[in-house]
Amino acid sequence: MKWRVVPAVLAAILLQPRMSGVEKWYLVPGSDLIVIARLENLWRVPWLDGWHLWGNIRVERVIFGQSTPEAVLKFKFLCACCDAASVWNVDPVVFDRSLWYLKREPGGRWSSPGSCDDIGRRNVADLGALKEILNTVPAGPK
Repeated sequence: MKWRVVPAVLAAILLQPRMSGVEKWYLVPGSDLIVIARLENLWRVPWLDGWHLWGNIRVERVIFGQSTPEAVLKFKFLCACCDAASVWNVDPVVFDRSLWYLKREPGGRWSSPGSCDDIGRRNVADLGALKEILNTVPAGPK
C-alpha cells in the first residue's frame, strides 16, 4: 500500500517548480493592461459578497495595453474569500512600485483578472521574465 503513494509524492516533488511557475503567470492571459505602478488610497468595505477594496493605481510605465504613464486608474477588487484580518493587515509591499495585472470592468474601473484573493500585484523584479513571456505570445495576452 505505501508503495502506491511513492509515485504520487515523487511526481508532486518533481512537478512543483513547474506548477509554481505556471501559477505565477496565470494572470497574463486575462489582462487588458499590465503596468508598473503604485496603489494609493486603499479603502476597504465589508459587504454581503465579501470585502470590497477601492483605490487608485498611479501608472508609471505601460508594459502591455492602452494607457498612459502618469494616468491614475480607478481600482476595484472584490475579495470574496478574504477574512477581516488579511484585509485590514495588508502587506505594505502592496503599496510599493509593482507590476499590476488589470482587466477593464464596466464603469471605467480596473480590477484584477485573478482569483478571489489575488489582487493582481507582482514584484517588479519579474519584469524581465514577463517580457519574455509576452514576446512568445504573438498578440500578447488573450
